[in-house]
Amino acid sequence: MKEVKSYNKLTTNNSFNKNNPLNYYPRPQLKRDENKSNYINLNGIWDYEIYKKDLFNINDIFNKSYNKKIVVPFAIESQLSGVEYNLLKDDILVYHLSFDYKKLNDLVLLHFGAVDQKCDVYLNNNYIGNHIGGYLPFNFEVSDYIKEHNDLYVIVVDELSHYLPYGKQRTDHKGMWYTPVSGIWKTVWIESVPNNYIKSLKITPYFDTKTLNVIINSNNNDLEGNIKIYLDKKIIKELSFNTNNINILFDDIKYWTPEDPTLYDVDITYGNDSITTYFAFRKFSVDNYLDNKVIMLNNKPYFMHGLLDQGYYPDGIYTPASLDVVEKDLKTIKELGFNTLRKHIKVEDDMWYYLCDKLGIIVWQDFVNMFPYRFFTDTIQPTILNNKGFKLNCYKKNDKEFFIKHSLEIIDSLYNHPSIALWTIFNEGWGEHDVKKVYNAVKEKDSTRLIDPYSGWFKVGNFSDFTSKHIYFRRIKFKKTSKCLILTEFGGYSLMIDGHHYSNNVYGYGGCPSIEKYNEDFKKLYLEQVVPFIKIGLSASIYTQVSDVEDEINGLMTYDRKVIKLTKDTGKIVSDALKH
Repeated sequence: MKEVKSYNKLTTNNSFNKNNPLNYYPRPQLKRDENKSNYINLNGIWDYEIYKKDLFNINDIFNKSYNKKIVVPFAIESQLSGVEYNLLKDDILVYHLSFDYKKLNDLVLLHFGAVDQKCDVYLNNNYIGNHIGGYLPFNFEVSDYIKEHNDLYVIVVDELSHYLPYGKQRTDHKGMWYTPVSGIWKTVWIESVPNNYIKSLKITPYFDTKTLNVIINSNNNDLEGNIKIYLDKKIIKELSFNTNNINILFDDIKYWTPEDPTLYDVDITYGNDSITTYFAFRKFSVDNYLDNKVIMLNNKPYFMHGLLDQGYYPDGIYTPASLDVVEKDLKTIKELGFNTLRKHIKVEDDMWYYLCDKLGIIVWQDFVNMFPYRFFTDTIQPTILNNKGFKLNCYKKNDKEFFIKHSLEIIDSLYNHPSIALWTIFNEGWGEHDVKKVYNAVKEKDSTRLIDPYSGWFKVGNFSDFTSKHIYFRRIKFKKTSKCLILTEFGGYSLMIDGHHYSNNVYGYGGCPSIEKYNEDFKKLYLEQVVPFIKIGLSASIYTQVSDVEDEINGLMTYDRKVIKLTKDTGKIVSDALKH
């Protein structure tokens, strides 16, 4: 067995429970009563085995005595999995779990939060189905195969294909590339539902008209239902309906902002199915203000003061040890004066977005990159030529169609989260292709949010609302244009904290010798190079980054989250200076 390369062992949570990790209902926007639906969280200790492809026979996995253990839902490469093994291209990873289940309703759904990159699923020796792409949730209806005692098998292949979404994963991880993630890395769970059940919801608040639109996707869209809407735990609206497309008009609304993140709670009964969810009234737009195009929140100018968030952890890689770790990260970010996070080339668990909704953090959501990264054309050339140069577009039609399909599925999956303000399509030219076509597909899918089609450089056409720049190696400078100006990556000042660094390799920009110098340089950067451009329309800045990540030591926090480099005093001075 080839083990993960040795690094300093850092942890984010000293009370990790491997028998019952992440044991919460994982879908806050379509939640069923856990007792009535017999919801069971299947996270915990599973069996596993690794086979070589050329020696693998599907019949080998059934009726086998497994003696290797792995903690789900943590990638096999991670500390928290209990394995720490780099899955190879010719490996087949097989998971096995025995569990008991009592079906309480007509149908049974088996859910997976995410499995990277390809998987096949068997239940009680029956083939259930497969999934391709390692970032999005999927489920199978397993009513015909579920028993009182069950054996579940998940067969995973992860070749780290660059023609599937893969983000910042790399086998030879170093610098800005990180440890790969293979297999199950989000919650696995099971529930019972009635024959006619709510498969998904699409919730759209219209701020200007004070109207809420709710579209129910069911396998029978002609059922009668009831909806109750709560504000501060009091019912403010209740109505019956006999359609799956419901419009609700409000006399008055409380709107959502980072300073006052008001959420409305909702109960929906549809036929024999009942769920709870929530929504918020808010509006993101670009409009004129003092002769500039600027970002508006609820029709008022709003500066999005943000951080780049890779979403990595030293012990779980893609998966946090607990929800407390996530909540502590987000609360720290708020305490330091930030109101925005750019979720960089990764799709998180729904609970991450729920906490952003609840705590009041605006989210810019990147799509997940595909295609090979070319260091010269994607980084060196545009850096030297000041965001100019040539790019390659030599990708196959089927691969490009998969990128669009996956990106639109990200929108479907996250659409109802009120904190999400902007979709980032391409980052620094990496995999950039058919920009106008992809932009139009995203705009048609979701016209309620902002879109940055080319974050960083390689601008194509004039259809975007933004001039979007990444600036690391030169002084920040913007010229007034007819577009809204956004600084979508910058800073990245590095500071290694002894005892809290993952690697002895150092990667970052503008090294600082001490916390004092770090804070001094951070404040100077904003006050001298960011604030002055607000007067010509600069509407957002995304500093790199939330935490150190492996070799990178350019976070506001160390990788283990034990040391916060930025002081609250510095954070307040900067955030105050950025306000309109």
